[in-house]
Amino acid sequence: MSMATVSLLFFFGLFLAIVAWVFVVPKSRWDRDAQIPLTKDPVENRNAR
Repeated sequence: MSMATVSLLFFFGLFLAIVAWVFVVPKSRWDRDAQIPLTKDPVENRNAR
């Protein structure tokens, strides 16, 4: 296979992986990340480990 074919297959696979990840991630995570704080108080970091 030529380098162009390998590159095309790689990026097509990457695209499919990203699309699958978007549909696999629970909707609650998207909703939580999309929330906008309504106050000017500092917001706690919910992703802290």
